[in-house]
Amino acid sequence: IFTAQVGGRVNFLSNGTYGFNTNGLNSQTVTRQFTVSSGKVTGVSVCSGGGGKCLTLDMPIYINNKLDTVNNVKVGDIVKTPDANSKVVYVERKIREGYYILDNELKITSDHLIYHNNKWILPNEYIGTQEYINTPTEVIYIETQNGELTIPLSKNWIVSGKY
Repeated sequence: IFTAQVGGRVNFLSNGTYGFNTNGLNSQTVTRQFTVSSGKVTGVSVCSGGGGKCLTLDMPIYINNKLDTVNNVKVGDIVKTPDANSKVVYVERKIREGYYILDNELKITSDHLIYHNNKWILPNEYIGTQEYINTPTEVIYIETQNGELTIPLSKNWIVSGKY
């Protein structure tokens, strides 16, 4: 399954852990690892980087201390996160089935976490205005070293790919 998705080769790493490399935007390589237990894949993680998040191209972020959009982010950029700045380790353009608009401003896909009322929730769990746009949409998938990203809108949204 994994080799078909990434077009690469799965390698045994150690202690029941396997891994593969995948190339993203700008030809950077990210190593992903997982474990297999009783025939099931578990423990999927990203080495040398945190979780990812998919945002529409127009979402604002601070890139190298300047306000910009996710459309312009690239590997190696420094982006604003809640606790500190973090390095972008992976970027990929994708077409997703749709996305949520929360409080008429944050545009994020359904499977990425947001921090709200002192806990991590999925967009469909957000208490507030939410709208689902059921249209294939180009998004930017971003992974940062610490797994988080601050989206500076009317409030500073904190989004994460950590599950």
